[in-house]
Amino acid sequence: MSSGRAGRPPLPGGDIGVHASISVAQALLAAGVVDELRLVIAPRIAGGGRRLLDGLPSIQLETIRSEMSPTGYLLVAYRVRR
Repeated sequence: MSSGRAGRPPLPGGDIGVHASISVAQALLAAGVVDELRLVIAPRIAGGGRRLLDGLPSIQLETIRSEMSPTGYLLVAYRVRR
């Protein structure tokens, strides 16, 4: 999946949300078209399953926001550094 925008200046526009699709999120990260990554981290350990960053090249992230929800979820926003 590639939009042909990798390496070009960002265009103005809105956010694109990818929910519950690790393969789409990985493809966008690998293509270099992600500016910001927002994660919701649950206070539970599942013990298995796919990992979001497995198989991707090294990506530097800068924390720009973090907060704890009333139910214990950690909400974190990262800027992808290039």
